[in-house]
This record gives sequence, C-alpha cells and structure tokens, in this order.
Amino acid sequence: LTQPNSTWEKHHADAPGGWELEPAADILRIYQGTARYKMRPWWSTYTYSNWTPTLRAPFNPMRHVFRTVALVRGPRPYGVVVDDAKKDDAARLYEWTACPAPGVAAVALPGLPAGWLALGHKDHPVAAPGSPVLLVVPLADPAAPQTARIDTLAGPPDRAGKPQTYERINIPVRADEVRYRVLLVPHRVGSPLPVVTYDPVTARGTLDGDELHFPLGSDERTLLTVTRAGHHLLTSP
Repeated sequence: LTQPNSTWEKHHADAPGGWELEPAADILRIYQGTARYKMRPWWSTYTYSNWTPTLRAPFNPMRHVFRTVALVRGPRPYGVVVDDAKKDDAARLYEWTACPAPGVAAVALPGLPAGWLALGHKDHPVAAPGSPVLLVVPLADPAAPQTARIDTLAGPPDRAGKPQTYERINIPVRADEVRYRVLLVPHRVGSPLPVVTYDPVTARGTLDGDELHFPLGSDERTLLTVTRAGHHLLTSP
C-alpha cells in the first residue's frame, strides 16, 4: 500500500464498525475498468495510488433511504427528485442538499412563491427579462411548508491558507422521517410562472396541468406516476 500507516489508522478510527468488501454489483461495475478496482483513480499515475479492492464501512446507519429521479419532457420539461429517508423514530434534522455549479447563485424573481428558489447567473442577482433560471420547487404539506435556500458554508483553506467558502442548496426538515418531492423547472424570466399545487392527503400534485401522484410502496419507497391530459407518461419502477 502506498499510503502511510497514519492514514490507514485514521481510516480505521473513522470506521469503528470495520471495513468490508463492497457487495453491490452496480458499484463494483463503476470501478471495474480501473486497475485492481482501485478507489483513487484521480492520482497522478497508476503506480502512485492505493492498490486496494473496493471497500465500504458503516457511516450513518439508516432504516431506509430511497431516491427516485425522473425527467418529464414536453413544452415545459422538468425534473422530479423524490427522496425518502428515515433513521429511527426520533425527530431529527434532515437536509436535502445539492451543490450548484460555479457561477450559479440565487436570483431575485418577482412573484416567486414562498419556499421556491430561483437559480441564475451569479453576476446578475436580479435576473433580466428573457434570461434562463432554474426553479427549485419543494412539494409539501401547507401546514408544514418546506423552503429551498442557498447556504454559504466555510470550506477548507486553500494552499496559501486563505479561507474558502462554498454554496449549497438546502431544504431543511425536522421530523421523524422525511419524504422530499422536489421539482426542478427551467424557466425564462418574464414568462408566466408554472402553476403548481400539492395535496398531502391524496399525495397528488399538479404542474401546469400535469398530474403527479406519489403513492407509497410496500417497502416505504415513494413511487411516482405522471399523467398529462389523461395520457400516462411515466411510472417509476
């Protein structure tokens, strides 16, 4: 192994439950093209790297975690991200997070509904008419609304020791479990905002006439079906 003993001692300290060979076939396929399934392919050469099998260790045990992602095409294409997570029966802080690309920031958009987030060009905090933005729209019970926001967090110092920061999209929820339903909707400033509704009792929502249904599966995973004008568009596996 090419890493010093102190590095591996830290690996063991970070994983008191121990390391094991990765059993997931999908993850193994990701590393299958690299030499000996090594886990650090971004190092400078194949001789300066950790020559280890793909391993995993328990980090934050959860009762269940599921993600379902869909892309709906049409006159107004949009994405749907469904995340189900539960650690135990205690109320905990869950955070739906995503890192925007460099140059992307929250922008002011007149008439933006409460809880929505508009992402645009960092150099134009007030988006000009016609400019493209991405709307982040959490679907939630009006009695327990969710708010999408951008947080600026402290990162590690650079090589010169200068402090660095980074931005992160965040939808925080404190509950004993969480079922995120997040719409990602491209939009042009000046066009009518999408009309979005959600009924938590029936787990149904609409987006400009599209009907979205979020039934709960027997394994606690939220399913997704989308219909448009009575025609079935998609059903999640």
